[in-house]
Amino acid sequence: AEKALTLLDKLQGRDAEVVGRTNEKNGADRVVNGVEIQTKYYKTGKGCIDACFDKVTGEFRYRNSKGEPMMIEVPKDKYAEAINAFRNKILEGKVPGVSNPDDASKYIKQGQLTYQQALNLCKPGTIESLTYDALTGAINCSFAFGITFLSTYILSYSRNGNKKEAFNTA
Repeated sequence: AEKALTLLDKLQGRDAEVVGRTNEKNGADRVVNGVEIQTKYYKTGKGCIDACFDKVTGEFRYRNSKGEPMMIEVPKDKYAEAINAFRNKILEGKVPGVSNPDDASKYIKQGQLTYQQALNLCKPGTIESLTYDALTGAINCSFAFGITFLSTYILSYSRNGNKKEAFNTA
């Protein structure tokens, strides 16, 4: 989900990257336009939120580089349930520095994928996995395509001196 969400953000013109591969404890999974995001794709919205709290202390685990609660991204179809679960955690005093349950939506981000779409990304032959493979393939090959086009154009033009024919050949 992290890689697919990052790709979707990039396609929409955002500055996005996956940073969670370092497995830094309680660190961000992604950074989008400078905002640190922890991505939680669980079967339920409550599960997404419960995974953000320390098993021993019960306190919220994720803080951004400013020490504030980090943005939590949840599946599109689990957003409302996740907001309610986070509101309850705020009311229980489990989110240090946050006391207003109405602020839950400031910290929970609705993802661009549903839970099922994220699952389908991992399964071969699904629409989601094929689309993701096609997009990443197109992006990865675009550089090679540009070089091939340019070199073919130059070779064709140097042989016949005709720009239109060289362009069509390339």
